[in-house]
Amino acid sequence: AAIWYSFFQPDIEKSGHTTRIPLIFAFVTGLHNSILTLLLGMPFERALFYHKMAARLSYINGIFRTFVVFRVQSSSIRSSLWMMDAVNAGGTLILIFMTLLVMTAVPVMIRRKWFELFHYVHIICCFGMMLGAL
Repeated sequence: AAIWYSFFQPDIEKSGHTTRIPLIFAFVTGLHNSILTLLLGMPFERALFYHKMAARLSYINGIFRTFVVFRVQSSSIRSSLWMMDAVNAGGTLILIFMTLLVMTAVPVMIRRKWFELFHYVHIICCFGMMLGAL
């Protein structure tokens, strides 16, 4: 759906939905004692696989949405540098925080060697993404 609403039928609102839905799933599966894992009887280690897949999908969809915002410009949406206008400030903050998360989640470089850095950046960026969503 993200490819369709990004390249074939560009729509800013629908491309935002395709970005948010996997992000919500990534938040739910990334918690240790989540209701979803309790109801499904899923151990946390298996939920982490779904957390990583949903986060990657949301990040890729966010990049596609950025492309749509730059491509589709109407009178109500004016793109500026970093898309920091009234409409896109939240999406831009979310994409910036997600980029930091992706950079620190590389398994070989940071996550295994400096787990505390990875963990605290995850917490800070998750709060930043929640602020961007407001």
